[in-house]
Amino acid sequence: MGEIVLLCLFLFAGSVHLSQGISHEIHPLQPRHGSGGHHVRGLSCLSWRLGVEAHNIIGWSTVPQVCESYMGHYMLGRQYRKDSGAVAYEALAYAQGLKLNGDGKDIWVFDVDETSLSNLPYYANHGFGSEVFNSTQFNNWVYEGKAPALPESLQLYKKLLNLGIKAVFLTGRSEAQRNITAANLKKVGYHTWEKLILKGIMGDGYSSCIQIE
Repeated sequence: MGEIVLLCLFLFAGSVHLSQGISHEIHPLQPRHGSGGHHVRGLSCLSWRLGVEAHNIIGWSTVPQVCESYMGHYMLGRQYRKDSGAVAYEALAYAQGLKLNGDGKDIWVFDVDETSLSNLPYYANHGFGSEVFNSTQFNNWVYEGKAPALPESLQLYKKLLNLGIKAVFLTGRSEAQRNITAANLKKVGYHTWEKLILKGIMGDGYSSCIQIE
């Protein structure tokens, strides 16, 4: 009997490759205070983020404008990497506790965007989520094939392969983006997988499926 596991890191950012020329000088645990310790006016962005992550704030489409700087600091700072590492640690501990029989039917499902690949370079130029999402601009970014790996997810991927678990990538990207997505994944270190599942050309369902026995 194979095991199937879905990993989705529902956080706000991607990999912290800081070669994009974006300042990352922050205090991750006091992001709303200046160097002199004076409170920055405006909404409690930390509370807003917690509410979203806990699903107590729903139906939102953009980060509040006043929180753009806060979200940029979080994405580019150490705290996101720590949060990502904590999730990956627990995921690996779960995998190591499974009783695998080595029949080749054990798979782990990775989301692509903001889990395996980071779109931080794109969002850094588009308000860190405070701008209304523009699908045309985002698709242009996807076709550049420059999304970096989220380091903690890549490490988890490699450790799962060593355990004999196969990877499946599941994404809301369209079938038309298969080749560039596959090339991007391989370029940043995801060299092998069982399936890459994308949406159909018209976005009316997924182009492939997995049969679990």
